[in-house]
Amino acid sequence: MEISKLVEIESKMLKIEITRGRNEIASLTEKLQLMEKLDTQWNPQLGPVHTNLEAGKSIAQNVASQSLSVLRNMKIHNLRNSAAKRFGCLQCGKSFRCFSQLEIHQRSHTGEKPFRCTLCGKRYAQKGHLYTHQRTHTGEKPYRCPICGKGFIQKCTLDMHQRTHTGEKPFVCIKCGKGFTKNCNLKKHLAVHLDPSLNMYGTDSGASAFNATLINGTT
Repeated sequence: MEISKLVEIESKMLKIEITRGRNEIASLTEKLQLMEKLDTQWNPQLGPVHTNLEAGKSIAQNVASQSLSVLRNMKIHNLRNSAAKRFGCLQCGKSFRCFSQLEIHQRSHTGEKPFRCTLCGKRYAQKGHLYTHQRTHTGEKPYRCPICGKGFIQKCTLDMHQRTHTGEKPFVCIKCGKGFTKNCNLKKHLAVHLDPSLNMYGTDSGASAFNATLINGTT
């Protein structure tokens, strides 16, 4: 059996975890670039601050390594990295190892959402996303915390919840080193670095005030 075919079959169970892991790493790369720009803006008279940049890169590399923990099956991960990406998108040039992955990606350009919820009519580009949505109607919560018993609709939500028990904070600010359990909280924290005026009440309370602003939809 061809490597690409083997990857297509075996990766179905891990598609969500693998995609999420890659998105986390891509996000970290963007944040590192952002911090490099911030260093230049904050210290125009000093020029590039190489010491801070090197420290930021080191932290980003460490967090990227932690993000790879979501790739449960290392055999499939290695196959995916070694297999040729033979299927390219004609619109943006992005390549994929499986034609089925290319088909799903192309829907992001066309807006096609072929999978429709029979209960509320909401549509989705991927069948797996429809299945997840349908649990909001049925109340099914197949992912249960082994520590407290709380149930969740998605595995990724369970993973985030378990960090409240373990204290794990895999999302680390490459500017100051502060860790967070959720990527969204890191993004809010980075916004305070971008605009220190948002942090009006000290580090923690200022971030909380900014979070409340986002939730309320005000500026």
